[in-house]
Amino acid sequence: MNHFYSIPTDSFVPLSHDNAYLFNHYDKLANFLSLHLDKKYRHMLAKPIKSNFDIHWYSPYDELLSIESSAVKENAQRAYWDFYTALESKILELGRQDNDNTRDWVSLLKKVFNPENNLLFTNGSDISIIWGWKFENNQIGRPDLLQNGTAEDEKLSELNEFEANSDRENDRISVKPKENTPADEPAVPIEDDFWSDRVEPPPMDLPAEEVDNLYVKPPLNHSFLAFLKYFAGRYWWLLIILLVLIAFVFMYKSVTI
Repeated sequence: MNHFYSIPTDSFVPLSHDNAYLFNHYDKLANFLSLHLDKKYRHMLAKPIKSNFDIHWYSPYDELLSIESSAVKENAQRAYWDFYTALESKILELGRQDNDNTRDWVSLLKKVFNPENNLLFTNGSDISIIWGWKFENNQIGRPDLLQNGTAEDEKLSELNEFEANSDRENDRISVKPKENTPADEPAVPIEDDFWSDRVEPPPMDLPAEEVDNLYVKPPLNHSFLAFLKYFAGRYWWLLIILLVLIAFVFMYKSVTI
């Protein structure tokens, strides 16, 4: 896998699904693309690796990937929408099965492959998708579908009808929400977690020197001071009890002497 891009975790709002951030579902999504779509799409999704407060993105392509330029923009976007159309067909197929597992997959796929939350990188022939954050990107223009014939129109009409039926079904049936389910846009950034210095494991096929570079440990003093601050803020009442006990011991000794 080749590193081609990095983003700070606090630059965009992370998206989540099923009590976990979207980027934690990479292996599950990569397997889905390999098993259920054409093999040419199996590497469309860039692989995220979290290191401290940054997300590093990897792809298997040897040629350098860059954000789509005007020279290759049309080809990159057309390849993206070819993939997206194939994915829509699979989402329709899953929606017809109507069970908990397929509903979960439909929800996950729609969140991950929302064009507004995708960024396209290309080497001129291949594309790789950055995903999992709220990028609010409106630059992935969809080609004119009218030139693709009535089959595409029927497919889009069927997808719209399926989504409308799903909305009506959700309004009719009351579903008990899961406890502690995070919102799609968590209010607290990833790095605000006290243990956020934890590093995700690197891919197994990275060279040893690149693996060492991924594990950048925070300074010890910073971690110790953060721990003291966290302990004092959360367990301040223990300090009061300790002071009362010390005062009581001194009073008792002064009386007995």
